Amino acid sequence: MSVCGPLTALPTVRASLFTQTARATTALLTVLAAGGRGTVAAAAALVEACDTAVDVAAAALQIHGGYGYLDEYPAERYARDAVSLRAAADAAGIARREAGRLVGMS
Repeated sequence: MSVCGPLTALPTVRASLFTQTARATTALLTVLAAGGRGTVAAAAALVEACDTAVDVAAAALQIHGGYGYLDEYPAERYARDAVSLRAAADAAGIARREAGRLVGMS
């Protein structure tokens, strides 16, 4: 059986897209809520947002399947950008420093 039409015609793809949209929205709201609450809250929000960005981009790659689709959609660029953002932001390093500061380590 051949399936023609947009990827969003498939119920599992629509469900995955909804889940990834919900995750990205929650991450954004977490970042916005962390503003003004101190460096620990900001560090926690940064780690969560960066990890979510990578996970959501990876899910987009899975949804789009083979390499041919990646050339047609920006999913490949989003995945590359998410990984680069996480590295540039050094979310893990900031979280370690803030955790150490919480327990009195310099």
